[in-house]
Formats: sequence, C-alpha cells, structure tokens
Amino acid sequence: MLNNSTGCVRGRGFTLIELLLVVSIVSVLASIAIPAYNRYIAEARLLEVPVTASQAIDAVNEYYRFTGRFPKDNADAGLPPPERMRGKVVKSVTVNDGVISVAYFDRTEGDMVGDYFPAVNPDNAVFLPVWVTGAQVDTIEGMVVHGWDKEDDKAAD
Repeated sequence: MLNNSTGCVRGRGFTLIELLLVVSIVSVLASIAIPAYNRYIAEARLLEVPVTASQAIDAVNEYYRFTGRFPKDNADAGLPPPERMRGKVVKSVTVNDGVISVAYFDRTEGDMVGDYFPAVNPDNAVFLPVWVTGAQVDTIEGMVVHGWDKEDDKAAD
C-alpha cells in the first residue's frame, strides 16, 4: 500500500520482537510435549508384554482344564520354544511348571523378566486359575499361588 505523504510502500509484516515471542512460545510448548510423548510411546511399547503373556496363559489354562495339573514347559503347553515367542519388546516367553516368565527389554530399565503365577482355589479346582504377578501375590486370599516361593529372591522382586 502506498503512503500518500512519502510515496513509499508500507510493509505489512511482523516485527522481530513478535517473531521471537512466537518462537519462544513454540519452544516452551515443545519442551513440555516431547517428554510426555516419549513416555506415552514407552508405555505403549510395554503393552506387548501382557498381550504376549496372554497367549501363554490361554495355553496353560487349556492344559490345566483338561489335565488338572500345570504343564512342565512350552512343549507341554502346546507353545513354540521360548525364543520363538518374540515381539518388538518381548524376547521370550517360557513356561516352567505352570509359571509363565516373559523376558522383555525396557528402554529405561534394560532387560527385565515378568512372572505370571497361577492361583487356584484349593476347595474348588474346577475353575481356571487366576493369574497374578509377584506384586499381587499378597493380595490373593483363600487361594494357593502355584510356583510362588516367598524366600526366592527372583520371585520377591
């Protein structure tokens, strides 16, 4: 647009201060959003662990339902060898006398193992076991947790 008094074209842009203010606001928002997004991605990756364990839980439940006892290993449960049950995070799934151990990699903690223990009602063994992790064992009342040893350092973690 022409300025009538001087005949110069008047610019309609942003000042340097306005641009710096916008850049600083975007930087602050990004510094908040990026760590939150990274935590979300890490938690989403770890959802693979219980999903993979559920395949082994289903197989052990079927074995228990038909035989009344727990399988000794992956082959008894009708599962592939431990190293063949893999994913992006999960390294292996092992059945050992009914206890399911899932080895996985956590980016913050490194190599980890999560154990799933079958808990059965001793008065009524007809029902399928309830599956608990080591942190949940003390909350189970009136049931026997198979494979749990309170003195075992590995199980206590």
